Amino acid sequence: MNFWWVNHGKSYRKELEGGYIWCPQVLAGDVQRIPWLNVAKVQAGDLIISFAEQRVQAVGIALDRAVASSPKPGYAEMGWDKPGWEVSVQWDRLAQPCSIKPFLPTVREFLAPKHAPLKANGDAQMAYLSAISEAFGTWLLRNVGANEALLIGTAVDVEMTAQHIPETQKARLHQARVGQGAYRRDVLLIEPRCRLTAVADPNFLIASHIKPWRNCTNEERLDGHNGLMLAPHVDRLFDKGWISFSNSGDLLVQAKALDTVRAWGLPESINVGAFSARKAPYLEFHRDEIFGRIA
Repeated sequence: MNFWWVNHGKSYRKELEGGYIWCPQVLAGDVQRIPWLNVAKVQAGDLIISFAEQRVQAVGIALDRAVASSPKPGYAEMGWDKPGWEVSVQWDRLAQPCSIKPFLPTVREFLAPKHAPLKANGDAQMAYLSAISEAFGTWLLRNVGANEALLIGTAVDVEMTAQHIPETQKARLHQARVGQGAYRRDVLLIEPRCRLTAVADPNFLIASHIKPWRNCTNEERLDGHNGLMLAPHVDRLFDKGWISFSNSGDLLVQAKALDTVRAWGLPESINVGAFSARKAPYLEFHRDEIFGRIA
């Protein structure tokens, strides 16, 4: 699941009502416009933030990958009279469009140095579709009034339907995505308690994927060895890459997270016990790609 941000212009009502995003195709010899090329990269199950009139208007789920499409009615008058790329989108309009400007100090931290959807003052860039990080996308879902659980669940279903996965496996994958079902039971059998807090009551623990869902094969998504049972605050630190573990069990903490680790009463240096050989590849990925990326 990828996150995208679309800056709608005058056509935003047509696109929300029609259930799509659209842009002219970029061909060999054309100016290579990244915001248009991005449309061709969208996959089924991706989440798209709709921004128009300086507010987040809706959150959409891409129902399929981009297909070749003729210009929509009225687009030729804007100079877009050649074939384009179209993505079918299931839009969920916000009950109240949300301005980003009150959150600017936080939002600026999410903006990439190049090809960001917003200027530093919170106004939209002259760019149609921009890739945004999962951290930014998740923050948006939680702060603009969207139904995060419903959107994520529907997006997972759309992604799996596009892969033509059998219904029985689809149900298992859906449960694994939200840390439930057979996946949670398998993780509990292997990891009966939180390694950092020693809490063993499963009512207070989250089944957390070590190698993130978006990077996994379907087999890895269902593998109980690709999981840890963690207390919610520990899960937050681990999921975002603020902490990790060596294969031998040494806790690794980002320098910027030390004050938070101390404030939460967690150890900043401890060995939690060696991990199994089957966990090692997942932990290596987490150290290199999640923990290491922050470092």
